[in-house]
Amino acid sequence: MENMIPPESQEHLSAIESIGYEALAEVAHAYGDGSGSIRPEVRDLAYHNLNHTTRVQNAARTLARDMQLSPYDQALAATIASAHDVIHDRIDDILPESASAAWLTTRMQEMHLPAEDIEIAELAIMSTVCTLDDQGRLLQYYGQIMFPNERSAQIAACVASADMEALASAHGPRVGHDLFRERLGYKAQELPPSLDDLAAFQEEQVQLLDTYSYPYPGAELLFGGLRRHAYLFHLSLLQDIEQGRITTWQQVAQADEAFYNQYA
Repeated sequence: MENMIPPESQEHLSAIESIGYEALAEVAHAYGDGSGSIRPEVRDLAYHNLNHTTRVQNAARTLARDMQLSPYDQALAATIASAHDVIHDRIDDILPESASAAWLTTRMQEMHLPAEDIEIAELAIMSTVCTLDDQGRLLQYYGQIMFPNERSAQIAACVASADMEALASAHGPRVGHDLFRERLGYKAQELPPSLDDLAAFQEEQVQLLDTYSYPYPGAELLFGGLRRHAYLFHLSLLQDIEQGRITTWQQVAQADEAFYNQYA
């Protein structure tokens, strides 16, 4: 016990931050940065890449400061965010979030960080798991977890809210369509040949913007300012697709860019 690093010490803070940097490097190496890597070992995912991870990391820092967490817990939340998608391959029945949590907890154990912090990290990553209720509404697993204490619940709310930072942002439509393309198996810079199934996705986005609540309510003030505009954008795009005014992915990309340029 006498050799335990004090939670707020610079050495402890440096240890958790170094794991965050390592996680970002792992994501970049495995999944690219969204720019269209030509390296064969990079899967070059359209959504779950370094761009997404960096945005979530930055959002977690912003939320942690807004929640007035300690400097150490701000760094812990940012590192958890950096590692929340460090493994995005489903192996057998293991969720990517479970695999990512295992990666992070292993690194924290190797750095001799406290067991309480390791448990917090695992629960926070698992809180980002998304499911649908019986009415088709998106729910994060955050609401189903029994947290051992308020500190754990706060950090998990921070990370889970940060994971949805793009929803009502200027880049939200583009990011949403990146996710849709990734679901179809397309890489970062690849566009599908048709708009098949996009209308159904637009309906999902409209409902998501209408019903989603951030685990940390303050995130709505920080990230939700364009919710109504994003809702109307996706509704209008849905109508344009259904009525044949938009027929190509190039037109969708142009609409996404126009929304970004208007509100960024």
